[in-house]
Amino acid sequence: MDFTILEGPNVGIFDNFLDPTDCKDLYNLAFWSKKHNFQLNLVDKDDLSMEQDPGKDRQEEHANEWRARNFSLDLYPNVYRRISERVYKKSFEAVDEYMSKIYPSSVFNIEHYEFNTLHYLPKGDKISKHLDCYDYGLVFYAGFSRNYSGGDLYFNDHDITLKPVANRMLMIPSDVMHEVLPIESGYRVSMTTFVPVTLS
Repeated sequence: MDFTILEGPNVGIFDNFLDPTDCKDLYNLAFWSKKHNFQLNLVDKDDLSMEQDPGKDRQEEHANEWRARNFSLDLYPNVYRRISERVYKKSFEAVDEYMSKIYPSSVFNIEHYEFNTLHYLPKGDKISKHLDCYDYGLVFYAGFSRNYSGGDLYFNDHDITLKPVANRMLMIPSDVMHEVLPIESGYRVSMTTFVPVTLS
């Protein structure tokens, strides 16, 4: 796992995050699930943490989108639960490395979080500019269709754009405004979670 920090927004970038075979398996699972409309997701609700003020109408629309495009790895065979465990373990190591670099003189505690939901995001998907609700957001890009384009991550206050890269995880502080620009073609498979961290 290769670690760098994007100066300005202080975003952690972790390349070669997983074994490439794990990335391929996650990508294939999302593609197969969507192709066969196999919606074993148990994702009944979302806290709308990625939108500042969704409004009542948007809440229902957002909930339907969430159910249709997200898959809980806990409901699939053991191989995917094991991959989910590896994703969590590697992300915990990454968060620890990031915090040690950004706050070398502080004591920090990484509280429990889960990293087990796979996202299938097709053409037209985007996320408006927002702040995450927990201390840090994690975004992992598992893979893309061959014709994929767009879906860049834009940091509004810093005028910095990052293209999504397969097998890369990003760690984004909660005070960094960002948005996902529209996916122009194809689809991508990714994972996200939010991490509570206390500093002392």
